[in-house]
Amino acid sequence: MQYKFRLLLILLILTFCVTAAHAANGGGKGRSSHELVKLKAMNSNTNVGFAETFMKAKKRRTDQSFHVQLYSIPSSTNFTLMVDGKVVDAFTSSPGGTFNILFSTNPKNARRPLPASLNPVTAIRLVEIKVTNGQTLAEGTFGSDEGDMEREIALNSTGIIPNAHGEAKIEIEQADNGDDDSGDDDNGDDDNGDNNNQGTTKQSFELEVENLTASTTFVLFADGNQVTTFTTDNEGSAELQFSSSPEDEEMPLPPALSSLANVKLIEIRTTDGKVVLMGSF
Repeated sequence: MQYKFRLLLILLILTFCVTAAHAANGGGKGRSSHELVKLKAMNSNTNVGFAETFMKAKKRRTDQSFHVQLYSIPSSTNFTLMVDGKVVDAFTSSPGGTFNILFSTNPKNARRPLPASLNPVTAIRLVEIKVTNGQTLAEGTFGSDEGDMEREIALNSTGIIPNAHGEAKIEIEQADNGDDDSGDDDNGDDDNGDNNNQGTTKQSFELEVENLTASTTFVLFADGNQVTTFTTDNEGSAELQFSSSPEDEEMPLPPALSSLANVKLIEIRTTDGKVVLMGSF
């Protein structure tokens, strides 16, 4: 009997460790990232296009893509697309001064296979458009103060509350006086003339949890820093929304979330310090 008890205890400990490790990695399934940066002309600092990355972790694979769209460059001209100092593609702009290309780990239709030098896309930093003599026409840097970001992770149970789960989402948006955005073909006309928000940054953080202990107080932590406490409803669920420009039910962004681009680890703890949910961006 004592041997069986010890064996059961060992199995429980191993299950807990595996679950915790899985949660620390964001759980794989459901983790996603979208970042966008404007490509600005070197001679005038005006936007001539954008570059964006997408990453979505699924149960058996991770889909990634890298997209570049240019809409205001010299027409019928040869250029080179460079990423972090490496040549990715050589192209000729259209007669209308545009260019569009999409690389993907799941190439279909007009998509091209993602080069090894762009994997993972979340590591991409500098994107440059160069003319044939090597001069840079335009560039943009991911992770700078001029890029948009959207990231989402799953929060997984550490085993203390086995069925608990949740999601955390970060959004960073740059107001840029109506410049063209990803997937838009209207050149931002609906925003033209509104200069009040030019150069400002909106940061948002959303949290949703389910199947925690009902009507119980928990604590949200980001990178080891306490963000706030919250109480679940009678079904063990809760939802929090923070924003640097709060509207409706959004709450002001607390100091622990003041720099969302740098946030990595999200934890939900009990009031006595036990981690019940966790995930990493």
